[in-house]
Amino acid sequence: MHPMTQFSMGVMTCQPDSHFVKAYSSGVHKSKYWVSTLEDALDVCAKVSRIATLVYHNSFKNTANIPNSDPSLDYGANFA
Repeated sequence: MHPMTQFSMGVMTCQPDSHFVKAYSSGVHKSKYWVSTLEDALDVCAKVSRIATLVYHNSFKNTANIPNSDPSLDYGANFA
């Protein structure tokens, strides 16, 4: 499967945890949509490096040796 397709699927797996879907379903007023949209954007930003790492290893490296993220490292170091 193409790496961009894998990446898109990885981002779409974040949808069940969407703040916007929960807010929309509960009837939040249209003027407050930005709050849940911002939360979703921040959540995706936090998860995108891990998704990209999994796609990279799945496409170009050995899938049996996918490194775990290290909480003692920063965002860039975990990505690299």
